[in-house]
Amino acid sequence: MAQGMTALMPTSPEQVAPAKAAPTRLEDLSPRELDVLRLVTNCYTNQEIGEHLYLSLNSVKTYIRGAYRKIGAATRSHAVVWGVRHGLLEPLDDGSGIAAEGA
Repeated sequence: MAQGMTALMPTSPEQVAPAKAAPTRLEDLSPRELDVLRLVTNCYTNQEIGEHLYLSLNSVKTYIRGAYRKIGAATRSHAVVWGVRHGLLEPLDDGSGIAAEGA
């Protein structure tokens, strides 16, 4: 770095990746895009999403691309954060039959 210059480091995610015009409503997604995004938010792989929804891997990828475009997500991590913020994260099932606290 040149003498006398200061490096500016981002201090928030918005400074790294500015928010795009993303919908704030789940209704902006097609029902299938919402299904796929819900599973992405809950850490399913593309293969698992396909098996769960009876879709080919190519169809899963197509729905993911469409959903990412609509919500302004550049990466899977961005899509997961969006999904969590919009209530798509499902409570963990520990097998006890008792719902997680706050669910």
